[in-house]
Amino acid sequence: MPRGIVLIVVIAASLLLFPMRLSAQQKYIGLTLCSGELQSYRSRFGVRLDRLQHAYLEYRELPTTRLVMIVVFADNEFKDQCGSIRDAREFKYSHDGFDEECIEALHPENVVVGFFDQKFDENHPERGALFRGPAVKSWRIDLKNLKFLPTSGKVTCVMENRLGDDDGSDLAIWAHQRAMKKFKTAK
Repeated sequence: MPRGIVLIVVIAASLLLFPMRLSAQQKYIGLTLCSGELQSYRSRFGVRLDRLQHAYLEYRELPTTRLVMIVVFADNEFKDQCGSIRDAREFKYSHDGFDEECIEALHPENVVVGFFDQKFDENHPERGALFRGPAVKSWRIDLKNLKFLPTSGKVTCVMENRLGDDDGSDLAIWAHQRAMKKFKTAK
């Protein structure tokens, strides 16, 4: 009996000294974008993921991490400004840039997001950062279940400026268009 008590005390003490880190899924799923822990004065943006499901991809730079989330809103007119987080992934701070439109080489029809090394060309600093590169970390988005899944094979991130380009399309449509373009050029 004393061994059991000692074991419990040791486990409790170790958890106090080395707290278990919750995953992004455990910390953020079920919260809304209006939750206090998701408010950030740093970089943040959102892009429509799937118009039919009122789903958006949201990105936040928080004080200790960067967060990519799949958020579902009640409607597309933004009467529900908070939405509900369906899935989330964290990425620690680094020089890697986030891109919401990466391409999985074997499956260009997939919606893929990720981080890539935005290297600077030291010989031509006037060119700024590279806007294309292999993904350091990437996830495929399962549009049916609105979940992040691992990617397979080579993933390239290509940053494109789509500011102000709200023609009603979304990441799902862009991935479909990309796949159709690849299919046509393969013929």
